[in-house]
Amino acid sequence: MLRTATVLAVITILGSVAEAAPANDYFSGTRAGTSPMQSFGNSSMVNASATALEDQDWKKGVDLARSALRSTLAPDEFPLANNNMCIGLTFLRESDEALAFCDKAVRGRPRQWQFYNNRAITYYYLGNYDRSLADYYMAMLFGRGQSILLENIHLTLKARKGADL
Repeated sequence: MLRTATVLAVITILGSVAEAAPANDYFSGTRAGTSPMQSFGNSSMVNASATALEDQDWKKGVDLARSALRSTLAPDEFPLANNNMCIGLTFLRESDEALAFCDKAVRGRPRQWQFYNNRAITYYYLGNYDRSLADYYMAMLFGRGQSILLENIHLTLKARKGADL
């Protein structure tokens, strides 16, 4: 089974935005972001990337996901690897590059709520709270992670209000 990492709440390691960042459980990993597909091709690299991200080894997770994307992947594996790039690059503070991978992940699986959540977190760290909220609301249409999404929405609204002062 393929695994993809999913940020279910933003962790507080990113410095100056830590106080306002969505942060209840930190990084949950792959429990909610699994695929029913059987392992084949280079899915082991996608899985290894997800494991590294789950362990908060952002650089290793990105390196493995990048290698997976350069290799022969099944079409259904690309959104998973792109999502892993999205997460890893966001936490490496490379949010502009991360956003491109977040977009690819969402385009590849437009009904995957975790991918919208992850892109929302990237927008959050870019200070684009309105786009972040829009993605959280989209995630609510497709997923079961309402409690986490509601918490992230609440914290994003709080940060947006603080930014307006």
